[in-house]
Amino acid sequence: MTSTLQTASNLLAKATTTEVAAALPKPPSWFAHLPSPVSKPAGLSIDELHAFLEKEKAGQLKGGVDWIVVDVRRTDIEAPNDYFIPSAVNLAAQTFYQTLPALYPMLSKIPLVIFHCSSSAGRGPRCAAWYQDLLDSKKETGSKALVLTGGIKAWAEKYGGEEGALVRL
Repeated sequence: MTSTLQTASNLLAKATTTEVAAALPKPPSWFAHLPSPVSKPAGLSIDELHAFLEKEKAGQLKGGVDWIVVDVRRTDIEAPNDYFIPSAVNLAAQTFYQTLPALYPMLSKIPLVIFHCSSSAGRGPRCAAWYQDLLDSKKETGSKALVLTGGIKAWAEKYGGEEGALVRL
């Protein structure tokens, strides 16, 4: 028994952090216990969202009424990414599905609900699809889910230097 422990200890001492991490079992994803979404919401470009903000400045559209941005980031809203798109609300992806029944009465009154995460490659599209699935199940046509193409990273890269394009925490 002692020689087995000694051998294991020697192997661990020689292993890199990456090798040790690769050998450990992977924890289940945060969404593993939730249903897989069916919908595939369309994308909205950062330029199209920028146009919404410009129309809001001109009094032609109103954020929170005509459209809303739902930022589903959670722990990754820290420096240097500690900013939001104006008029965005933060609803973390990890609890979005569970709170969707309570969110539905509010969100369904808004025609365009635009979801994003850091790059809109995982959490943003998943939450948008769950929302669209619920709309479809209720035959609700007055609201629709969209995914901000490229997420907050693309938005900040293109519009981060523009006055009023980002709200810092």
